[in-house]
Amino acid sequence: MGLLTDTTGRKRVILSIMKYGGSLSVIGFLVGIIWMALLANIELNAKNYFSENQLLPGMAQTYFSNTNRFYKTLRNLQQICQNDQQNSAVREKIKEDLLKLNLDVYTQNFYVQSKGLNGTNIYGIYRSPRASGVESIVLNIPNHGGCNSTAGISLMLSLAKFFHLQTYWAKDIVFLLTEHNVYGMKAWLQGYFEDEQTDVRSERLEGHAGSIQAALTVDLESENVLYFDISIHGMNGMQPNLDLVHLLVRIANYESVPVKLEFQNSLYVAPHDFKRSLDTLMRTMSWQISGIPYGNHGLFYKYRIEAYTLKGISSNPNIGRNYPVDFESIGRYIEGVFRSINNLLEHIHQSFFMYLLPNTNRYISIGLYIPPLACLVFPLLVCLLQSWISLFQLDAEETDQQITIQKVVSLSKLGNIRVFQRLIVAFGTSWAIHYSFIHREEYLSKLKDPLVGKDELTLISFIVNCVLGAVFMRLTCGRLKEKDDIHSFHFCTTIGLTTLIILASIFNFPAAFFVAALYVPVIMTSDSQKWLVKFIHLITLILSMPPIFLLVTSSFAHLDQMQEKPANVQKMYELSLNDWSWQMSLIQDYDGIGLWTWKVFFIALLMWLMLTSAPV
Repeated sequence: MGLLTDTTGRKRVILSIMKYGGSLSVIGFLVGIIWMALLANIELNAKNYFSENQLLPGMAQTYFSNTNRFYKTLRNLQQICQNDQQNSAVREKIKEDLLKLNLDVYTQNFYVQSKGLNGTNIYGIYRSPRASGVESIVLNIPNHGGCNSTAGISLMLSLAKFFHLQTYWAKDIVFLLTEHNVYGMKAWLQGYFEDEQTDVRSERLEGHAGSIQAALTVDLESENVLYFDISIHGMNGMQPNLDLVHLLVRIANYESVPVKLEFQNSLYVAPHDFKRSLDTLMRTMSWQISGIPYGNHGLFYKYRIEAYTLKGISSNPNIGRNYPVDFESIGRYIEGVFRSINNLLEHIHQSFFMYLLPNTNRYISIGLYIPPLACLVFPLLVCLLQSWISLFQLDAEETDQQITIQKVVSLSKLGNIRVFQRLIVAFGTSWAIHYSFIHREEYLSKLKDPLVGKDELTLISFIVNCVLGAVFMRLTCGRLKEKDDIHSFHFCTTIGLTTLIILASIFNFPAAFFVAALYVPVIMTSDSQKWLVKFIHLITLILSMPPIFLLVTSSFAHLDQMQEKPANVQKMYELSLNDWSWQMSLIQDYDGIGLWTWKVFFIALLMWLMLTSAPV
């Protein structure tokens, strides 16, 4: 019991935290940043492998050869769609071809309230000849209207013709054509699972297949496909099982179909190429932050269905490939993927669901990327301990009984009314900025002949609103003068930021990492009186402003512009600004289908407003 009652050791620890806490925080923060970057090195990540052995991609023999039917169907659809502005004749042609194959063919109408869009989904179900229809696989083709999707539709009809002649299928196959991108997919999934109606109002489906095990979306720009981009990021940053990503890459190598990750800037990244692997890692993380699904596959994750999108790219001068892939190889590729999934006897549950990809052949598991985040959060723990020690005067001498009484009384200062006042004002201000962001089009449309472009105007208006909100916070709440109030304020803001980072890391790790990388330095430098530290605090406070934060993360996707030629800074800025504006519009558009990631950014805005009113 002597060890528990002896206060000498505890006193030494408390004094060490107050004396060396700042240095330890800086070291922990730098270690976290460097550690995360080094994970792109081949020595610190792992090679892809199959945890689900039942997929058996090496035994999936492919026989597709319906290229003549593909080109015949393609020419017929192109002739039909030239004079068919409403796509009605194209729909009838698709239904007619599917019915000739003796598939169960159905249609579904839907309406998007916020956009005023009417659409129709068409799907045909091939009933498995070797099972009772307990399970199914979905092949989805997005219909973009006009003649933009004739290649994808022709591929689907050719595959349906070939698949229905085979007898080895143990799962139903759903051939699904959706309109209006994710809205059509949302409508179909709502009808299939009889889910609650959102902004998308849809009809109930007349026909159902078995429990959906996996879904593949194939989006083709034209019949001339140079390579495929693999899209895996879904709604709110979710990802499919890693085995299926590896399956796509493995079958593509078998069939000589070039593939790459969607935000990878070259077709092949050597595992030993640290620079390109790091570039790919930062790109994929920066795009995953927004939580926007870059394909119809992103909506399947809500229903625990593994899905991904193969987007056929017909032109890209930066890749260096000028000859297209023949459609026999593409058909064999999709057949091989479906045959591998057809081998499954159970729902996919092995391998990783939380991972990062530096290239198509290697991965970073959650056990590897969480420690760097812990190093970034370590300074927040030190700040919490220092605020707690200062608030309750644990570093003071305990010889006077009055000090002991003061410690007990000071417990009430955790609920300081001045801190709650800041929280309430920040909450109201952040939602006022949110309202102005949602309705920005109404105000910007009233401006005549603006001096800057629409994207710049949106960014400037967002920044101005944030600055005005910070000024309003400072004028309304004033400055904290009492030391106990200051320590209580730091304690509450640090607790809030730590909670935000930890919770975000569970659902969207890249968002948590980048928020920690920008907001932790603000906390670390918030109570220093040195002019250099104050300057660093000001810089980090500006960078952590939510609109600038999103713009900075968008720029990671275009770092190759800087690497190739430093003079391309202006071009990188323009591309980043376009991506930022595009993400902002999608965040606003996809709110009605369950996108909640943007709400985290406005919680971060609330934290930023709190920090701008900090007494420094």
